[in-house]
Amino acid sequence: PFTNAAQVAGKIALIERGFCPFNQKVANAQAAGATAVLIANNVTPGLPSMAGSNATIVIPSLGITQALGNAIRAQLPTATVNARLAVDTT
Repeated sequence: PFTNAAQVAGKIALIERGFCPFNQKVANAQAAGATAVLIANNVTPGLPSMAGSNATIVIPSLGITQALGNAIRAQLPTATVNARLAVDTT
């Protein structure tokens, strides 16, 4: 569970890879009110594999590189970071 649920509610959660399954991370973020999840890899190079499933998860989630996660995290204390996740259904 999130200890900062009020800060996550209505936002895209940035979560670092590690310690628990991806589907558990996303389910916890959804329960805290997150609108989507970015899972930042904790190693370089590459993307996290995002294995697992949970039929109760309805918010989108996306694995991102460690470098991108670090770049987003660096902006959080000083600015609002706006992001949009789009799904290509074609």
